[in-house]
Amino acid sequence: MSICERGKGQVRLALRNALLVFLSFFFALLLFEGIFRLVFSIPIGHMPFIYRINSLNFRGSEPQKKRYHNIPKIMLLGDSYAFGFGVDEADILPTVVRELFRSKLDANVDLLNFSQMGWNTTKEVEFFFKLGNDYSFDALILAFTFNDIELDPVNVYSQQALILETQFTMLHALIYNLYMLKQAFLNKSQSYENTLKNFYYNKSSIEWMRMSEAILALNAYCKKNNNIFAILYFETFCAQDDTSLRYIAKQEMEAFTRQHGILFLTLPALDKCDLTPYRLHCFDAHPSRLTHYIAGETLYSLLKEKLHND
Repeated sequence: MSICERGKGQVRLALRNALLVFLSFFFALLLFEGIFRLVFSIPIGHMPFIYRINSLNFRGSEPQKKRYHNIPKIMLLGDSYAFGFGVDEADILPTVVRELFRSKLDANVDLLNFSQMGWNTTKEVEFFFKLGNDYSFDALILAFTFNDIELDPVNVYSQQALILETQFTMLHALIYNLYMLKQAFLNKSQSYENTLKNFYYNKSSIEWMRMSEAILALNAYCKKNNNIFAILYFETFCAQDDTSLRYIAKQEMEAFTRQHGILFLTLPALDKCDLTPYRLHCFDAHPSRLTHYIAGETLYSLLKEKLHND
């Protein structure tokens, strides 16, 4: 057999092996999806939801950089809570705020929802200073949740990488969960909740310093440009949960924002407010429609006079 014929045979063998690998991978994915659907079946009416994604891979319509016809613009930074994971677009925070301005003030408001699953405060602020501040806005709302203090093992250093990462938010969340599992194995005596509590109590920790510096950077930017800046604590809980991680995070953030003169908005405790108007919107997904409706009304109460009168 000549060298040429031997080379052709090796090429054919390599192509055949590559095809076998591809087919094996393809059928393995089909099998995995079938098992996933069987084991993790979701009740009718809960999922799926259609997420309308724009060119920046955020939820909602295409964001406009400029302000049109003097319509006030609000920018929202957040994680999966503000993104509205498990909530229809008709019920998420931006829609609620727009409808409240329209129905109660006969006014329009534009809301940019730059929220992404798997993000924390440092990631959200990183996005703002790389891309978000290219967009004009009157008010910047940072949606904060109890786990936004977590150390992020995945760093982004370029605009291209940042945009690319939003296409793989589930992968990002998986990487983070694996990271936290590793931390748990290294320190088996300390639970995940206690780890986060210590992050809040220890003001010299890397986690607290990164988060606080990011928030102060946003505050300074907004002051310099005469923009409204507020932190919206995007959590619903009961008043008696005064030892829970969510309550501790709320208390510590209230003290921090008070020290630095930052607006801090909290949602009313579920056992202290009238839920009758929201009865049709109660939902057991995460985050709930209920949370988005209460958060929308809280945000509307802050901004109705500040923005509409201007």
